[in-house]
Amino acid sequence: MTLKEATELKEKEKIFILENFFLANWDTMIKPIPRYNELLLKRGIRASRSELRRRIKYFSSADFLDLQRLVGPRVCYVFNHPLDVVAIKSTSIGRI
Repeated sequence: MTLKEATELKEKEKIFILENFFLANWDTMIKPIPRYNELLLKRGIRASRSELRRRIKYFSSADFLDLQRLVGPRVCYVFNHPLDVVAIKSTSIGRI
């Protein structure tokens, strides 16, 4: 998800980002970063998949780009998503 242009993300990819890019300790990893916390609050603290489908219309391409840049290769490494195999190989995280 981090290699794809934010403007080209499909609905299911946007939902994946909103479901998974916040799977971190909120108090130590998200709240200290104002933009990341702002996007978490925009997404909602508790959001079901159906709620996320409704909420993605409130997220701009710039919001998704920010999430891609905030989380980036760390998510690729943790989730090993098939779309991000190239990103894993091309980052220092992938060389661990």
